[in-house]
Amino acid sequence: MTGVVLLVSLLAAAVVQELSPAYGALGQVKAPVLLAVVVYYAFNRRFAIAMTAGLLAGVLQDAMSLVPLGYSSLLFMGAGAAISRYREQMESESVVTAGFFGAATAGSLALLMSLLLAHAGRFVWRPGPVLLRAAGSAVWGLAVTPVVFLLVGGLDRRVGNVEQREDVAELGRADEF
Repeated sequence: MTGVVLLVSLLAAAVVQELSPAYGALGQVKAPVLLAVVVYYAFNRRFAIAMTAGLLAGVLQDAMSLVPLGYSSLLFMGAGAAISRYREQMESESVVTAGFFGAATAGSLALLMSLLLAHAGRFVWRPGPVLLRAAGSAVWGLAVTPVVFLLVGGLDRRVGNVEQREDVAELGRADEF
């Protein structure tokens, strides 16, 4: 069932990302919803599933933009690998952690994508607009990633992919009396 939830999450994220507005004050970037799904899977699943999420999310991202196919997959898989490597030292259920890593990955991947595109001759590097886009991506990542964690995590619990935490289950039983 993990594969089904992953595909549904990625397709829904692609639609939401494509329909999200791009504000000039945030560097004309859209909400990094696909990246947020990758961050969720990097925190909550095995390495192979996180890499699959990164690959598929990157293909969807590149298909919806003018970026050459594979650039986003490379960056998303790299971010997923880094988070997967150190996830045991972090509290994955925290909204603060989700927001922090959403902002950090979105901002840094915006900078890295600009470098890759500039190196390939597909982008003229100008520090002002690049830094504005990175900051805008970070702000969107901070806002979007906790919501994605809650929604995809809820879907995972509803279909039985993950069990509800014991402390939450205990509170639910205590309230029933």
